[in-house]
Parts: sequence; structure tokens; C-alpha cells
Amino acid sequence: MTAMKTFWMVAKHIPDLRRRETINIGVLLVAGDQRLCRFVGQRPDGTIDGRRVRSAYGALPTYKAWVAYWQAKANEAPIEELQALTGAMRADDSFFLEPGGTRLLGDVSPGAFLDTLFAMLVEPVSEPAAPTFAQLTESVFDRLSIGDRVQRKIRLEVPTEERDETFDTIVFDYRYDNGRINLFQAVSLSTSDDRSWTAVHAAAWSFDQSRRWAGSARGVQPIALIRPRERDDELTKQINVLRAKSRVIDVSDESLAVDSLGELLHLH
Repeated sequence: MTAMKTFWMVAKHIPDLRRRETINIGVLLVAGDQRLCRFVGQRPDGTIDGRRVRSAYGALPTYKAWVAYWQAKANEAPIEELQALTGAMRADDSFFLEPGGTRLLGDVSPGAFLDTLFAMLVEPVSEPAAPTFAQLTESVFDRLSIGDRVQRKIRLEVPTEERDETFDTIVFDYRYDNGRINLFQAVSLSTSDDRSWTAVHAAAWSFDQSRRWAGSARGVQPIALIRPRERDDELTKQINVLRAKSRVIDVSDESLAVDSLGELLHLH
């Protein structure tokens, strides 16, 4: 087999520009005519699984934007332009590329060599930590391709029932508009004590208020996002209360949640 000249670059992030300490977040590899890259949290289809991107890698939208930019350059840019990116870092850049090295590949395939570099330089093979409630929710939005259009921590000013000139502020975790206003509350049902009931009652009250805010002129669809504990009698009652006030989506089964929410939002 003819040896193939290969070079690679390491994608890096600086979490704190004052300390200037870097962490490796990906590898870009050029082997002959092949361009390969791999980043932390990357799925086989090239998209980013937000559950695996820790806060140390920066804000998730920014991280995704840099990965998309590097992927595009790896696929389309001439080799000279790609190599020039390693010298384009500014003093205030927290994401950048650094030269990695060169090697003549013999019996090792470029894909296998990329896996070796990634494991050695970026991320040792280990079981990923269990995703948080928020990470599961963001991943569902991401897989539905609406993550960049979902608004977060939305404040609504709702007239009180006693006096119309007096307003109450209601905060919703998420809002997504697609011809209809969809308001979401993430309702934690992880504990078997009164904290879960408190969360349910707060969400149910906010859903009632959202309908008063919307009135007859605007349609609003309340949606409760839940990640339930092991089923018990109280959990069944809590979910039934939420179902009486909203549509309920269980994000603990991500694939099912994607299908259910996609159908609910008419995205399929």
C-alpha cells in the first residue's frame, strides 16, 4: 500500500481568556483527497448532541457555530486556506485551530487514524454522564431543528383578575411560535415529596394565566416538559393535573419526545 501524506489540526477552546488555558475540542484531518473531522458531542450525521457538550466548551450555540464553520472549511476550502486558519487567531478568540502534525499513513486508514488522534488528544473513551433535564430538552429541540428559534426564559405581563391595570409577571421556560404561540414549562417530577406537587401546581397556574394573557385574539398552546421518576400513585396524579392544563411531553425517552413534539408542533 502506498503511504499517504497526512496532516492534522487540533480545534481548541479557551474557557477563560484571562487564564489562557486551552482544552482540545476536535481534530481536522487531511489525508490525500480525504477531509475528515470530529468534535466533542458530534453525532454520526455531523450534528452536535448538546447533552455531551459541557459548559467548559462555551455556550452551546457558539460552539455549534464554530463546529459548523470548521466543518464547512474542511469540506470546501483549498488545503492552503485550511492550513492558513491555524494562523488566523486573534487575541480575543476563544475558539481557534492549532497545527497538529504530519504523518505518512501506510496500512492505517484515515478514519482509524482520526479515531486514534481524537481519543489521544481530545476525549478518552468513557461512558458519558447521564444527561440533565435541561440537556435532554435542548437535545429534543436540536433534533427538531428549532433550537435556534426557541426563546428561553420568557416573561409575560398578565393583568390580575382583581384589577386590569395591575399586572403579574409569569415566566415560561421556553416559547416557540409557528403560527401558534407554544409556551413550555419544564416541570421537575424527580422527587416523591411535596416539591413535585409544588412544581406541578406552579406550572398549572402559569398555564391558566397564559390563556388569560392570550385571550381570544391569539391562540396559545401550553406544553409541559417532564422527566418523571419511577412511576408511583402520586406521579400518576401529578401528570393527570398537567394533562388537564396542557399537552405533556416526556423528554426522558428522547426519540419518542422528538416524534411527539414534532407532531404537536406540526414539524413532520
